[in-house]
Amino acid sequence: MFFVSHTATPSARPNARIMVVLIAGPEPSTLAPEDLAPWRQVIPSAMWALIGLTQVNRTTILDNIAALMKRRAANPRRLILLGCGETGREAFELVAQGTIDCAGIVAIDIPCHPLSFAIVPTPTAIRLVVHHHGSGRAGDGLVEQLQRADIDVRVIGLGAVAANKSATIASAAEAFVLELAAMVGRHSGHGA
Repeated sequence: MFFVSHTATPSARPNARIMVVLIAGPEPSTLAPEDLAPWRQVIPSAMWALIGLTQVNRTTILDNIAALMKRRAANPRRLILLGCGETGREAFELVAQGTIDCAGIVAIDIPCHPLSFAIVPTPTAIRLVVHHHGSGRAGDGLVEQLQRADIDVRVIGLGAVAANKSATIASAAEAFVLELAAMVGRHSGHGA
């Protein structure tokens, strides 16, 4: 079972250059749809959508993204995905395998163990917002794996204290979304 919310915000236009999609699963998330409201004001030309899944697996993610992209006649190279936790990890893996074509993905608070498969070279920008635990940086092995594959990856690591504050997490994710939106605008020859 799944639901797709595809109502554009009043400021979004059918010919918007950027589409930002939050993929949310049934698990509690560090980023909620209401957290995106201020972002919509900063990137008013973007189309915004929520894909809410009650069951998270490769097929439901792929089918829902494909259906949304078709309905909106959206260009995958102008698509920015957001995902948190296990749902974000599943979407991130699909991007790393080359199964989902998009401009970028912001994966927030995902499990950071290294990938168990070979990474497909992709122009997709990967942005991670992760927690630091103890003396090591969270996701070091995963980040090194992405860097060895020559993937455009950046990480914002949150300390143990900041990791529990949803405003800090939302702010870090917002910085990456703004960066990716600017990147998409430059690559398409238009401002975001």
